[in-house]
Amino acid sequence: KEELEADADAMVSNLLHKAAFCNNTLGLSPYASERSTAYFTPETIRSFMLDHFAPERMVLVGVNVSHAELTKWAMRSFADYNAIPMKKREEAKAAYTGGDLRMDGSSPYCHAAIALESAAWGAKELAAMTVLQSVLGGGNASTSSPGSGVTSRLSTQVLKQSPYVESCSAFNTSYSDSGLFGVYGV
Repeated sequence: KEELEADADAMVSNLLHKAAFCNNTLGLSPYASERSTAYFTPETIRSFMLDHFAPERMVLVGVNVSHAELTKWAMRSFADYNAIPMKKREEAKAAYTGGDLRMDGSSPYCHAAIALESAAWGAKELAAMTVLQSVLGGGNASTSSPGSGVTSRLSTQVLKQSPYVESCSAFNTSYSDSGLFGVYGV
């Protein structure tokens, strides 16, 4: 929890998803709370692994390793999982709820994000959202000086208009069934 609170960008992203998708799918924190750590026993972790881990749901990535070596280690590590049948699980759909969340952080700056529901990955509207994100663009106070070439809408209309804004950028995050489009500023 301390690491998350020290990283204001990660905390804003976590709170944004929690507010946008309150108590469902994308709004559930990927971080365990201090209160829940007492429930993490070897038995509960093994039970979770048996319910959710299957070769069909895993990705293995290697850096600076040959394919043959990576394959050898994958076969050794996951040989037991091939005997476990993949269990069918309910695929919950993200339900956008909207809302707001605030908290005190360790940063001396105000970090704020505003977002609305966006197009899901693969939706025909995704291209338009990506173009809008590019048009709005972003920047920070140190790179938006004259002659820097930063001419995005957020740079010219927000950063150059207010000496109190350190950085501002548009974002578009798409998932399989929903997404978030918004602006994040410091």
